[in-house]
Amino acid sequence: MTDTNVFQLSQPGNFADPLTEVGGSTIRFPREAGWGNAMRYMLTGDHWGAEEAYRMGVIQEIAANPAKALEAGIGLARKIAASGPLGIRTTLESAHLSIDESEAAAFARLDGQFGGLFHSEDFVEGRKAEAEGRSPVYQGK
Repeated sequence: MTDTNVFQLSQPGNFADPLTEVGGSTIRFPREAGWGNAMRYMLTGDHWGAEEAYRMGVIQEIAANPAKALEAGIGLARKIAASGPLGIRTTLESAHLSIDESEAAAFARLDGQFGGLFHSEDFVEGRKAEAEGRSPVYQGK
């Protein structure tokens, strides 16, 4: 599987592990799809489609065609881009830390990460914008 945060697929989408004989997606696929799902496809080399990928939790959305997948992807990217950049960065760092190292490591840094956010200009801007009924203008500060 690719190293991505959100994965969308259009119909007719198709996946396979082309390196079954030499070990392909042995790190991320079991983590993302679960052991049994990953072994079923990695050990057989069978292909799987969009519905199966969605069932396994490997993708988050199925679009009717590539144009709709692109439209949905751009919409999601715009929504994320409109969020506070410090919050996005901190969320990604914390989530990756919990997966790459351990939940304990992520919890150990959580107070410091969120303390930094609560003291940022962007946090103040977000609360101010909410009180004024407008969209926030984040600066990444």
